[in-house]
Amino acid sequence: MLILYVIWHMAIIFRGHGLSFNYSFMKEFLFGVNSNGIIYFIPLIVLFPRNFAHYKALFQIISISAILFLIFCLFFIKKLLIRGDDIVSQSIIENNFDLGIPAAFILLTYLYHSGQRKLLALATIAVTFFFCVIRARRGLLFITGSLAIYSFLFYFLYTKRKLVIIYFSILFALIFSVFYTSTYNIQNNKLVRFLAERGTDNTRTAVEFFFYEDMKPDDWLVGRGIGGTFFCPECDVDQVNNNRPVIETGFLQLALKGGLISLGLILAITFPAAVMGIFFSRNLFSKAAGIWIFQFIVNLYPQNSASFNLSYFIVWISVAICYSGAIRKMTNIEIAHLLSPEKRSTIEN
Repeated sequence: MLILYVIWHMAIIFRGHGLSFNYSFMKEFLFGVNSNGIIYFIPLIVLFPRNFAHYKALFQIISISAILFLIFCLFFIKKLLIRGDDIVSQSIIENNFDLGIPAAFILLTYLYHSGQRKLLALATIAVTFFFCVIRARRGLLFITGSLAIYSFLFYFLYTKRKLVIIYFSILFALIFSVFYTSTYNIQNNKLVRFLAERGTDNTRTAVEFFFYEDMKPDDWLVGRGIGGTFFCPECDVDQVNNNRPVIETGFLQLALKGGLISLGLILAITFPAAVMGIFFSRNLFSKAAGIWIFQFIVNLYPQNSASFNLSYFIVWISVAICYSGAIRKMTNIEIAHLLSPEKRSTIEN
């Protein structure tokens, strides 16, 4: 399936361009926001050696990304706290999100990390969630909240303090319920008022309508290639022309460039990997990888999740992990010994 995937996506790249690698094409291919061709080579990561030294390096990179996220949030704090709709602050949180959300992979694999790294990841996800609320980014809020819930469920599954967790969870729920029903007026709350105002706004129907109108049967099957666009008049405030190269709905973006063949191939590879990682593994590491893949599949509706960012790299690294029977059969103690020897005694106890 990977071979078919690579061959098909090479066809996506060459369609409409042939072998004429001119300057404008190469610039867009390497650095373009909407038509970056490097994303089609990211799946080749599954062919890399499944070496735990590489996985340790991955967690270091995620930690660096989290630190950069917090620094950028601090640098742009005034813009991020602007009330109401603002295209600049919206762009800032959407770009910063790609730096912050990988920290959730540390929370999902919390069992193997030091207290400092877990604290960094927790702070990063909390800040991400906060600014998603402030800027009313509903799709990003859903993704952040989902990964936070999965992390909590994993913690509850593996902790020996289940009664304490249950007690505090119920207590928190009761306090929040009383606060919400008696004193909380969402429209008067400065923190979430903008989110409440946008809660029922439908910002995608018009774009998707033009997409469905413009796509022909053969386009649905094979897509329009790496430079493919669709006719979408006046869908954006600062739109230069009526041809849009990107649609925010991820599975439609895959169909635009590579058709349903592209979407089918990526699902045929990732979905079985997620199932094996979640349900047919003995350790938290593989289960976390499976959850990350599953969330990627779910994200194909609220977000164009097949993008050139660290989260997408982790998806394909997770695919390699989940397809490895040897890794799935390892115990948490064995994984900890390879990832973080100092955590082995903690897990054993």
